[in-house]
Amino acid sequence: LKIVENESRRDVLTVDIGGKVQELQLVQMIRFRVTVEGEGALVDEQVVTAKRDFVFNKNEILAKERESHFIRRQLQRDVVNLAMLRIMAAGRADQ
Repeated sequence: LKIVENESRRDVLTVDIGGKVQELQLVQMIRFRVTVEGEGALVDEQVVTAKRDFVFNKNEILAKERESHFIRRQLQRDVVNLAMLRIMAAGRADQ
């Protein structure tokens, strides 16, 4: 398994009239491929992405930071699970 790229980012979705962030989108993306020594590619390079919208409240910064961290961990688990499903499906297709 070769992880070609692993990206975590925040995209601003909405701002208030004063230009303060109101809503973010948290994104976790991995690009990977799987090769078998002597046999070549089992899974060609693929991208798995998970996204979640996140309401930001400047009055609850500490709580929102913890929530953001929790959501990021969930997104990481989601992309790993999706990648594993693809790898398992490719392994079954070769049998």
